[in-house]
Amino acid sequence: MRTSHIPFFTAITARACRARAGANLLVDQSSLSSAVASEIAGAGFATDSDVASAVSGLALQSAVDTALALKADQSAVDTALSGKASASDLTNLDAAVKGASGKPFNLLETLSGAGGVDQYGSAWTMPFALASGDYQVDVDFVLTSGATQLGVVSQRGWKGRYDATANGGDGGWTELLEATTTYKVESGTVDPSGFFGDAAHLPGMDVSVDSGVLSTIARPRNGQSVTIAVDGMLRALGVNLD
Repeated sequence: MRTSHIPFFTAITARACRARAGANLLVDQSSLSSAVASEIAGAGFATDSDVASAVSGLALQSAVDTALALKADQSAVDTALSGKASASDLTNLDAAVKGASGKPFNLLETLSGAGGVDQYGSAWTMPFALASGDYQVDVDFVLTSGATQLGVVSQRGWKGRYDATANGGDGGWTELLEATTTYKVESGTVDPSGFFGDAAHLPGMDVSVDSGVLSTIARPRNGQSVTIAVDGMLRALGVNLD
């Protein structure tokens, strides 16, 4: 009688199953595709419901991880918001940005000649609240008389120092550097019989010695009335020039 190999075969099969079961434990479930999961289920290592449960559990874990990450981000946001700027901080920032980048201003005024003396316009209103410091002003003066175009006077690079406490808190200017002046005017504007008679009498910017008011100055000929459109740009320099 030949010796039966059934026990031996059974032992081999058991070892193989244990080896295969051991291999199953090494599978990274987080990377299982549905096809691989189906193969495992078909091989008898897990049922379809086991695989579905595992996949559901992995999805749940992913959701939990995402939620935790978002919570961490929210905590950082909360911390940042706790140090948020106050209203006054934002106001100061707004003024600083406007000052550094420059802000336009304009006005329209009419000056009439009176016996060959200087005429002054109204005090210029600046486009934002000014802190004490140094500023640059660039201006174009567009000249007309009725429908007649008389020309344009341009002043660039004027620098002045503003003191917010001067004149009882009304503020005042002192000139640091004169502007460079150029002009392009029509015939009859600066000749002796014209509206100004001399280029030195054309409009420009002026600082009052008494009050520090910044305004237009011009000397139209006696009896002449000239409309002046002031088109300016104010920029904070952020440094003291002297």
